[in-house]
Amino acid sequence: MPSPVAVVMAAKAVVLATALTVMARVVAQVVARAMVPVMVPVMVCRLPSERWRVVS
Repeated sequence: MPSPVAVVMAAKAVVLATALTVMARVVAQVVARAMVPVMVPVMVCRLPSERWRVVS
């Protein structure tokens, strides 16, 4: 049977890993939501200029 200390350490490691994963997902979602309004106009502005370049 494993020692209680090892069990507690393992439990803490699992909780920490889970918390980090959840935080990483939340941060990624927030960054994505913040970036979308910035990126969409940039993409829209770039597309016509690239088309004009191809046409000319």
